[in-house]
Amino acid sequence: MAEKYDFGTAQKINALFGALLKVTPFGRDEAKKYAGLLQDRNLLVHHGGTLTLTYLEQSMGLPVRLRREAFFNSRSPSREEVLAAITFIENIARKLLRASLDALIRYLADRGDSYSDERKKALDAIVWWHSGTA
Repeated sequence: MAEKYDFGTAQKINALFGALLKVTPFGRDEAKKYAGLLQDRNLLVHHGGTLTLTYLEQSMGLPVRLRREAFFNSRSPSREEVLAAITFIENIARKLLRASLDALIRYLADRGDSYSDERKKALDAIVWWHSGTA
């Protein structure tokens, strides 16, 4: 089902989750950071990291001095940048899982539905990192 929807930007992700669960995984600053990660990802995947005019324009406004950088230099993320990106994505994922669980619990409560202990365990497994194993 997810293949039918476009999850390409933070705004699109927020719109889809907002419509379905009334949650928005990305705040304004998080959306900007995610957009930067997508730009870097696209540069690395589609251009092997070689700086393009479009990348420089999107990320830095393409000052005249940077035009010389296009196609001659490349983007090579540092270890620290990669670890920071992983931490950022992990935090967004955890935020989304927590918000999704809370929305599901609210939905069940609003309907007056109850669920078995086994289903409660399954729901609690959605936020598995609180168990101390993560």
